[in-house]
Formats: sequence, C-alpha cells, structure tokens
Amino acid sequence: MEEQNNKRKKYIRNVAAVFFAALLILTFCSNTIMNLALPQVTVTKLKSGTIYNRVRGNGKVEAVHHYEIKAEAEKKIARISVSEGDTVSKNQLLFLYEDGENQQLEAEKEALKALELEYQKSILEMGNEYGTSNLVIQNARDELLKAMEKKERSVNAQGEIAGLKQSIQQKTEEVKALESAAAEAQKKLEDEGAEENGAAVKEEIQVMKRELEGLYTALGDLQADLQSAMESGNGQEEIRLTREIRDKEKEITYKEQDLEKKREEYKEARKNNKTREKLEEKAAEAKRDYESMASKLEEEKERLAQLEADIMPLEEAEAFVKDKEVALKNLLLDARKNDLDFQSLGEKVSRQEAEVGKLEENQGGREVRSPVSGVISRIAYNPGDTVLPNETVVTINMIEEGYTVTFPVTLEQSQYVAVGNEASVLNVWDESANAKLINIKANPEDPDRSRLLTFRVWGEEIAPGQTLAVSVGEQKNEYDAIVPRNAVYEDNQGKFVYALRIRSTPLGSRYLAERKTVEVLASDDSYAAVLADLSPDDYIITESIEPLEDGMKVRLVD
Repeated sequence: MEEQNNKRKKYIRNVAAVFFAALLILTFCSNTIMNLALPQVTVTKLKSGTIYNRVRGNGKVEAVHHYEIKAEAEKKIARISVSEGDTVSKNQLLFLYEDGENQQLEAEKEALKALELEYQKSILEMGNEYGTSNLVIQNARDELLKAMEKKERSVNAQGEIAGLKQSIQQKTEEVKALESAAAEAQKKLEDEGAEENGAAVKEEIQVMKRELEGLYTALGDLQADLQSAMESGNGQEEIRLTREIRDKEKEITYKEQDLEKKREEYKEARKNNKTREKLEEKAAEAKRDYESMASKLEEEKERLAQLEADIMPLEEAEAFVKDKEVALKNLLLDARKNDLDFQSLGEKVSRQEAEVGKLEENQGGREVRSPVSGVISRIAYNPGDTVLPNETVVTINMIEEGYTVTFPVTLEQSQYVAVGNEASVLNVWDESANAKLINIKANPEDPDRSRLLTFRVWGEEIAPGQTLAVSVGEQKNEYDAIVPRNAVYEDNQGKFVYALRIRSTPLGSRYLAERKTVEVLASDDSYAAVLADLSPDDYIITESIEPLEDGMKVRLVD
C-alpha cells in the first residue's frame, strides 16, 4: 500500500514538473509567438536634410500672336504652295488665284475672242474672194494664216510655260532656303557637336553605387544591433548604436547627393552625344533636300528654255497676227470701200479690246505672298475652292512673337517660383529648347487652391500644338525634420505619420504605431519636410504590409 502511494506521489510530481516546464517555456516564448501575428513594418530615423522645391507640369505650345490672310474679293484658288506646319519668310509665295477669278473680265474676253474670230473669218473670206484676181491680197491672206498658226501654238504652250515659271520661282526660293538650312546645319554640327565620352563617368557611378550598397548594408546591421540592444535593455549600447546610425545615415545622405551629381554629369554627357547624332542627321537630311530640289529646278529650267526657243512669245505672236491682219484689212478696205458691215465689225472689235484693257488694268495680281514671317498653323481652303470676301484663307503663327505653355499648379507650389525664373524643358533633347516664367495668375477653375503658370518657350524643335514638360524652381532649403514621402498619409482629418513607440513589459519590449498629425512644409520627389510633435530620436514607419491604426501593435522587419 505504501509502495503504491509512493508511485502515485512520484507520478504527480512528474506531471507537475512537465506542466510548470511547459508554462515556463510558453511564458518566455510568448513575445515571439505574439510577434508572428503582428503587422511587419519598416522604419527610418527622423532626420534633418535638404528639400529641393521643384515644380513640374505639362502644357500645349501656343503662339503668342497670329496673322490671318483674308480674301479681298470672291476668287477661286488655283494652287497652294505651302502646307500646315511649314515655316515661311516674309514675302514668300503662299497661294495663287486662278486667272478667271473676275467673272466680268472673263465674259468680256470671251466676247472679244468671238468678235475677233468673226472678224478674222470675214477678212479671210474676203481675201479668198479677191485673192483669185489680186496676187497681193492672196499673199497677205497666206501670211495672216501662218501668223495665226504660230499664235495658236504659242497659246497652247502658255499653260505649260506659266506653270513652269511659277514652279521655277517657287523652287528657286526653296533652293535658297534649303541651301541656307544645309549650311547652317553643317556649321552647327562643326561648332556645337563636340562629342563627349561618358564611359569614365559611368564607371564612377558604378563604384559609388557599390559604396552606397555597402553603407546601406552597414546601416541595416546597426539597426539590427540596436533592436537587439533595445530588447535586452542595454541602455549604453542603445545610445552608442543610435549615434552610429545617425552618423551612418548622414554619410549615406552625402553619398546619395554625390551620386545624384554624378548622374547629372553622366546625363549631360549622354545628352551631348545625343545632340551630336541629331545634328549629324539634320545636316545629312538638309544636304539631301537641297541637292534633290536643286536637281528638279535645273530640269524645269531646261524644259522652259526649250519651250521658249521653239515657241514664239505670246505677245509677239499676237502682235504678228495683228500686223498681218491690218495689212490684209487695209487691202480689202481699198477694194470694198463701201462695205459698211465690214467697217462696223472692225469698230466693234476695237471697242471690245478697249473694254478688256480697262478691266485688266483694275484686275488684282494672282499671287498672294506672306506679309510676315512665321509658321503656317491653318489652311482653310483647297485648290479649286471659291473664297468669299473677308474670309480667312491662311493663318500664320508669328515666330518673332514666340510661343507660350501654360499649366496649373497648387497654391503651395506657386510659392516656390517667381516671374522671371528660368525653366527647363524636360522632353526635348535639343539644347536650344528653353523656357522662362512670365506670368502667375489664379486658376479660374479653382482660384482658392490653384494657380496657372505661363512660360515663354523657344527652340528649333518647338512647334504649336506640341506638349512640353517644364520644370521650374530649383530652390533648396534646409529643414529640421524630413521623412520619406511614402511615410506621409492623408485622410479627412489631415496629414499624418506613424511614429514607432516602444513599451517595456516584463516579457520584453512591445512596438506600437502612434499617429502623429503633421504639417508638410515642403516636398520633392523623395522627401517631405514636416512640422509635428516629434523628437530627433523618433523612428518613423515608412512601410507596412497591412493598414495601420493609431495604437496598433507592430513588429519590425527582421
């Protein structure tokens, strides 16, 4: 009996030992077990630093002023010599009206042709009638027929001759412009196209990246050591590690700034190389355009010279016909002095010639030339269209006045810039692209919280309708407290950050996320300067795998 009691007591002691051992293990491991269920966060120490106050935006290029070419009377367009987007100089040919735009003049010319034809037929019939008995009249009639044949060939060739002359005139202007453009492109290539080698700079960037990676690794080790010191309650070690982390973060900041400067240097080198490639392409293209147009011009000049050599000039042919006609008419008048119908028909022809001459004196020129230099922004009509008086045919954006770009910014951003600030065009590689802030005004769509920035822009590759990305306001300021931009949150109560709070318990340290309301004083692409109830030793939560709430328990990234 006593032996059984001893066995029972021994069994109870063993069960109790196992129970208390398990309880002890669970007690000491409870911190680890609880941490596994908490949101994991990444933190960074609150620090001072520099904020670069840059303002960026996108806007369409618009001309400051434009000029409208309007029709003075109802006319029909024969040919348009320019296209939308073309750059034109002052006095350059824009388009041509058809010769028959004056309907009255055309009608009078047709009436004159009919009378002349009737008169010539009458003369030829009378010449044939008297030619059989009068050799002088027969010879005069034959001479008139030959003159009329020459005039007909000249008339038939006038259309081609006129077209060739107009084309030669236009191509001569284009050849001069293309020759000048080719020379300018070549000169720019020689003067400004010095190639830069960015290989050495790129190698320096790689070295600095590796150094920066080493610093980040060392910082991570220090943060891990600090976490261990905080968990073990080693205050002296915690202070030492905190100072080392602060120094290491400063070293990283300086190294990042050096790396950013080196990247800008590399970017400039690549930009120079890109500029040279573009200059070479432009020079080659300009030379090809010039040679092609010069070749076409020579071909048309040769064709015109051939026509003019083979065909009698129209005015000379008309005068030649008139002389032969007068000679035959005088012979016939002597033969038929009493033929009143013949005399009356001759007088009608004379009166009609005078009427046509009067209308031609009042007829406007066919060519329409540009009164200003600029870029063709709109052509409202096509060849063959009839234009009514005071209707705009061509609109020209005036280059001399320049272009503007406007885009909205927040009220806070508008405080970083001032009228007169130089700006950068970000999406045009051409070095001639520049911008300057010329106006700041309230945005009509949101006057209390937004402003409109207007820039004057210029450059060889800038044209109306193009979208430009502009950056202005390269100011920098030092602030006592800056945090990563992704650490700043905003809800209906305002902007805030989560600060990491440490609470000591008998079972170890606990980490809490504490909401802190902040005022954002300034921001750039990476950091935001804040004003809040925070101390220099505070840690700010930058990332979390789950949404956070004020007072929520969290655990640090391992």
